[in-house]
Amino acid sequence: MTARELFLEELATRVQTLAVQAPALALLRNSAELDELPAGKLESFKYTPIESLYDTALADPEPGAMDVPDAPLRIADADHFVVPVSGIDIDTSALPAGLSALGLAESTLDLKELNAGLDVVRYPLVHVNTALIRDGLVVRVAAGHRVTPTLQLNLTSAETATCSRVVIILEPGSELRLFEQHHQSVVANRVLEIRLGADSTLHHTRWQGRSDCSAWQLTSVVLEDNACYRLDAFSLGGAPHRNDFHVRLTGNGADFELKGVQLTRDADKLDQQVVVEHVGQHGRSRQRIHGIASGKSRLSFNGRIHIHPGAQHTDARLTNRNLQIDGSAQINTKPELEIYADDVQCAHGATVGQIDAEQLFYLRSRGISDAAARALLMQGFLADCLPDNSLGQQIGRLLDAELGGPGA
Repeated sequence: MTARELFLEELATRVQTLAVQAPALALLRNSAELDELPAGKLESFKYTPIESLYDTALADPEPGAMDVPDAPLRIADADHFVVPVSGIDIDTSALPAGLSALGLAESTLDLKELNAGLDVVRYPLVHVNTALIRDGLVVRVAAGHRVTPTLQLNLTSAETATCSRVVIILEPGSELRLFEQHHQSVVANRVLEIRLGADSTLHHTRWQGRSDCSAWQLTSVVLEDNACYRLDAFSLGGAPHRNDFHVRLTGNGADFELKGVQLTRDADKLDQQVVVEHVGQHGRSRQRIHGIASGKSRLSFNGRIHIHPGAQHTDARLTNRNLQIDGSAQINTKPELEIYADDVQCAHGATVGQIDAEQLFYLRSRGISDAAARALLMQGFLADCLPDNSLGQQIGRLLDAELGGPGA
């Protein structure tokens, strides 16, 4: 029996007994097309075979295990608040004006539209998430409201498999800062839907810690006219970790910027896929992702920019730079451009290299040890991708520890 067949057998048994919070959620769960889950070799899963994410532990996620309060990162010197991703026991009186956070079953969101913005053909693992949906979280910022505290979501699990759904909606003219972190020792399948109304702005920082368990997450974002999405994404390896980002600039004048860091070591596997679709006119996107692979790890990145017909005056740029620390480490990088408009400015590029021998010699000649010199050079390589704020400093210290620098 293949991994897919065994997984589907376990999943079918679980779906029949899984309790949900509302009849509409049960209908949504039953709409999952599990027969559409692919098997075998797929080009989009070339470096992380999809069957490696068919873990039977997902068929039995326990209620209440989606949120563990002991998370590794806190926003130390800024106002913030934390809500559980299960949508349970939220103290709504503590939420800032203009912001609501409710469970899926309690929210005013039309559950028939929950998967409407997701490309389930491109991302078939959404069917698993839908089939196992019990509840989730809907965060909504009212039109014209600027929420100044940072919303902190701790998607951290330590006991059992995790399958979570979070929806974030910014109505026109609103603004939110979001800090999302993953720290787990269990299998995970997560979907984050983000919808940005006209003239809204989302500042999103994402930290994914190292884990010995397989994890898959889809972040799907839709931007309307003049919406702005800023994403700082930091990912460590796992066994394996697969992160899919799907960003669609459907409105005119929409703006997307991604800065990211990818680190793998030992036998880690990390596969990050970013698809940016420019649909509206006068769109702008910027991507800068730096990666470091050491040991016998495998680091993969695919960045695809798709300029749709009629998306004139688009300005899209992508840069992926990587350091291969050990000869046994493997780095796969593939930037792509697909253009169907004639008045655009687009550029993409990718590099894989080693630590510069002359720079290393210079530091060694000043009395710095080989290990410390290498750590300094790697820290400098990642510096361009770190946010210039207190959270960025905390993340920088964690990355330093991963690289064997002063934070180790």
